[in-house]
Amino acid sequence: ELIEDTDEVNLRSPIGETISYGFTEVDPFIRPHRGSFTTLLMDSKAGKSMTLCHWGAAAALQGENVAYLSLELETPVIHNRILAAVTGMTINEITYNTDLRREAIKLWKDMKARRKIGRVVVEKFPAGSVNERDVVAWFRAQERLKKERFPVRIVDYGDLVVSTHGGDRDSAYNHGKTVWTALFAMANEDPANWVYTATQAKRPTGKPGEPLTMLTRAAVADSAHKYRIPDFFITMTAQPDVKASAGHLIYIDADRHHGMTGEMIGPVPHYRSIGRMGDMSHL
Repeated sequence: ELIEDTDEVNLRSPIGETISYGFTEVDPFIRPHRGSFTTLLMDSKAGKSMTLCHWGAAAALQGENVAYLSLELETPVIHNRILAAVTGMTINEITYNTDLRREAIKLWKDMKARRKIGRVVVEKFPAGSVNERDVVAWFRAQERLKKERFPVRIVDYGDLVVSTHGGDRDSAYNHGKTVWTALFAMANEDPANWVYTATQAKRPTGKPGEPLTMLTRAAVADSAHKYRIPDFFITMTAQPDVKASAGHLIYIDADRHHGMTGEMIGPVPHYRSIGRMGDMSHL
């Protein structure tokens, strides 16, 4: 009851506990709270997985344990991207130079020993091989296996999760509802989690040399549930073209809690060579 239970309800709520997406330009506007579900929309091959790795690295740098379920990138690629984002070494140095990779691993271990970083677990499954129930079960299995909570949960990416509802095979609209509802419910478990996923924009990427127009929810052609269900629906558009030489426009297309729907930020410069889609030096 209002007033009678207001203080207790607020003390039990996870909404006051937030983390950073890892963008100096975005943090003053919006920070996801525990118990929230974020969906990212980007063009094909424009950096969806890189951004999810960036968010995972940012969460780890804030001391949160991260579980990353990949349906696209191989496990070593994700390891190297997150390791690069945290240590500041380039992805190529970590990938191709054994000595530098071991140095990066040592840096991470030193941070872990000083309790300056969370744990990160990664597993790759073939696209279309797991359904929404399998996804939820995998995250729970990691917590049983590691005997520790993993409140930051990344699904790379939601479009590639199979629905358990047979009728969804012929309806992308209903598939989006089934999968996104399961991810939203996982965010709101007790205890609550931060859940991130991505979806691919459904639009032509334009002719070579032409600047890309900013993505909005209108580019989600298959299921409106992908922007209706999440707490935060964020688009990132490469500028001026898919090479993103001028960075990315970040658009807060849906924000259930901060009142920032319609806010455009950037272009935000990226540092892809070190696994970062923006400046996270403040973390």
